[in-house]
Amino acid sequence: MKRDLSVRGILVAVLLLVVALSAGTALAERQGAPPSQQSLERKEGASIVTNKICLAPTPATTTPKAAAVPAALTVWGSGWAPKELILLSVIRDSDNVMIWYSGAVNAAGATEIAFSVLAPGTYSATELRPMAPAPGIYTLEALGTSGRLASSPIVFVAPGTKCP
Repeated sequence: MKRDLSVRGILVAVLLLVVALSAGTALAERQGAPPSQQSLERKEGASIVTNKICLAPTPATTTPKAAAVPAALTVWGSGWAPKELILLSVIRDSDNVMIWYSGAVNAAGATEIAFSVLAPGTYSATELRPMAPAPGIYTLEALGTSGRLASSPIVFVAPGTKCP
């Protein structure tokens, strides 16, 4: 009989200990994961630069065989997550947005986009190159799927006009 009481006492003590430990575990905070790279969390980390801030595509002359000479533009960007998709747009206002490029950045979160910009009015249905908008100052914007946004000013002048 004494032995049954001591076994029951030990079982009760163990049961109380398990209940107390499980309650403490449930109330404890979760341990945090190791911190990730901050550039992958912060949304203001991306940037873009161009080889020109002013573009002046040359229109075709009146000669029948003459063709328009497009303006070369290279855009470099960094600060996105590896292989993140970006959208490069030229923006005048909320109603005038021209998408010029969409694609993924490299494994380092950087990109180099080189293309030629056609003079206004030289665009055709089979043309894949972007066309310059009307003369003025615009925002060249690169937006990533994570929400990172980079921008740069860009000026377009009338065809045949020199950049200031």
